[in-house]
Amino acid sequence: MSLLENGLNFEAVVVLAVMAGWFLAIILLMLGSIVARRLLLWMFLWTFLASFLPPWGQAVFAVVAGLMVVQGFGALLLGKEAADTMVGSLAADLVRFVFKVLILPLRIVRRLLGGQL
Repeated sequence: MSLLENGLNFEAVVVLAVMAGWFLAIILLMLGSIVARRLLLWMFLWTFLASFLPPWGQAVFAVVAGLMVVQGFGALLLGKEAADTMVGSLAADLVRFVFKVLILPLRIVRRLLGGQL
């Protein structure tokens, strides 16, 4: 059981994230967003699987739920097609960031060796 800086454990953070997801999904449903139904199904699945998933699996669920919330609010403000494009661009940026983080140790080694590789 790992404690975070402010004394919360990881399970408490997951429960808070699930509750926030439910809250935002219900707000989107009240505002009439088309994405809200998919988000509600995603939150329902996440609620039941949260205790069985490893931390990286819970992080994946949280990122996807966050992108769905952004897509829902974007669809309300910009329209469905523009929101789809916006979320696709954000997801592509996220994938690029993950690859940069994974390659970072190799870049540090290359810099330490003076670019001889």
